[in-house]
Amino acid sequence: MTIECSSISNPPFALLEFTGPDRNEFLHRLLSNDLMLQPGQATSAYYLSVLGRPLAQFWVFQDVQSSWLVCPDLVGEAGLHELDKMHFGEKLAMFNRTPDWHATMLVGPGRSAWLSQKLGQPAPSRWGLQSGPEHLWCRFPLLASGSDLLFTRQPLSTDLPDLSARWELERIQACRPWPTDWSEKTLLLEVAEESDYVDGKGCYPGQEVVARTLHRGHINRHICTLTGSLPQPAAGTRLKLGDKEVGWVSSSAVDLQQVYAMAFLRREAWEPGSQLQREDEGSLIVSHPRREA
Repeated sequence: MTIECSSISNPPFALLEFTGPDRNEFLHRLLSNDLMLQPGQATSAYYLSVLGRPLAQFWVFQDVQSSWLVCPDLVGEAGLHELDKMHFGEKLAMFNRTPDWHATMLVGPGRSAWLSQKLGQPAPSRWGLQSGPEHLWCRFPLLASGSDLLFTRQPLSTDLPDLSARWELERIQACRPWPTDWSEKTLLLEVAEESDYVDGKGCYPGQEVVARTLHRGHINRHICTLTGSLPQPAAGTRLKLGDKEVGWVSSSAVDLQQVYAMAFLRREAWEPGSQLQREDEGSLIVSHPRREA
């Protein structure tokens, strides 16, 4: 299905603001990626437990006076609380700005032209921020059809088709993990991509586990995307390769009688094209994520 430009009103994100001269160094010490960003730049990062397990994922957008952290609304308050516990003498302040801004997600290849015309501003870089007094335009390549996240002081009026019902499908097709996919036993390297962390970065909570895994061994499973035919599998559905159990489904969605799923799979089942048998009935085939070029 080709989507030129559609919108998702009230997408499931929280917006946190960090201000103060020490904010970048503070975030850099706590999150898995390089957070010494210049204004207009952005990146993704995880906050981990000391055991290397993800507690929250953040997408960080750097402004001149603020660092804006976008995260799933499921972990917004908890994530802010966890970071606040690590705040001692640094010169910074942190706020949950979710109630102060109205969020809209624009989806599809026509979104940049639509937003540029609406805001009278050029588009930021592929991962970046363009801000003004009344808006934050976050280039946010999250969904399968391509997506930007826009925060405005006043509700955004659009006549665009509503894509809210396809949120889960678009997320799964792009293989973007959500907090509902992982558990307290999941390791960062089982859900993260290489762009979510820096190998060799200095100390942050859980860094020792990540470094040890990267340099002394390897992960045995990772989240992957799959396709198949109906019926839709439930979360937790076990999967086999031949006679060996190799993983389980974490989430799924249906589009035009086609099943799309994300699953944690063992290494031997990662190869795209691998056909896995479901414990209920039918099969799923490992596929490449669908993402905007």
